Amino acid sequence: MSHASWILLRSVAVLLQVVGGIAVLFGHQMPLSMVPSMVVAGGGGALLVIGAALHQYVKKSLATQCAIRLGSPAALPSGSVLYLRPFDTDGRMGGKFIAGRTYEENVLDALRRVGPAVALGRPGEEAAHAGALRVYHDDPQWQAAVEAYLGECALCVIMAGNTPGLEWELSRCIARLPPEKLLVFIPRFDNENRYSLLCQQLARLIPHAMPAYLRGTIFVRFDLDWCPHLLCERDAPHWMVQKRMGLSLWRDDAALYEVILAPVFVGIGIPYETPERGPSQGFGTSLLVVIAGFFLLLVLMVLCGA
Repeated sequence: MSHASWILLRSVAVLLQVVGGIAVLFGHQMPLSMVPSMVVAGGGGALLVIGAALHQYVKKSLATQCAIRLGSPAALPSGSVLYLRPFDTDGRMGGKFIAGRTYEENVLDALRRVGPAVALGRPGEEAAHAGALRVYHDDPQWQAAVEAYLGECALCVIMAGNTPGLEWELSRCIARLPPEKLLVFIPRFDNENRYSLLCQQLARLIPHAMPAYLRGTIFVRFDLDWCPHLLCERDAPHWMVQKRMGLSLWRDDAALYEVILAPVFVGIGIPYETPERGPSQGFGTSLLVVIAGFFLLLVLMVLCGA
């Protein structure tokens, strides 16, 4: 897929989602007894789904084109982030519906200042998921590849989960990495159960007990002696949480994660300053969407009145 095709298809996807969202809102404002209200709302919902699917198709096509297939481990780019996860979480959506972003994309976007992200591709898959650059190896060599990449990465992020392969990877991370270079990600879905499982796994691997679970826990980082610390939503300024839930249509959890991860950046020697309060990064775009939606509503009202 060429760069021009990518821009065109992504623009079409965003347009479909914006128009669909506005149509759904307009349909709900009309009297329920009116047939057009159901048609407009239903059509809007269909456009939302089609736009989101098109958005995912474009991102997966690009990721597949960039994927690397190797017979043996290769050197990582300097300052890379190694992303390890259960394969069944690939493509799991982790933000606002209109943004169409996965948990993986949000986490790695927050860590972009560290370096490019690399992940082992799922054996046998034909299309890669958006996020980290996929590197494919012959199945018997995946453990050797993980060992090689652990020796070169600037930071390793591992998603908490319950698979034998992931537990082995966690044990190798602790054996091979300095504590400040390991970050455990706990996604929102099944959050408390994943944390409980992580506590059981780490009890056999580190000398310190895990802290009690806190609602909103997203990451676990480690001090120099492998003492664990929780990074939660409550660690971010209140205005940052409001900003994530505010008017911006495209900015998902990445900005919130980035603020929460400040101690991790400092630990690996990357300067970071918490941003001052200001307008949402997506405010300008969102304002244009609202204005365009207002005029679209006027057109729909005129058409319905006619």
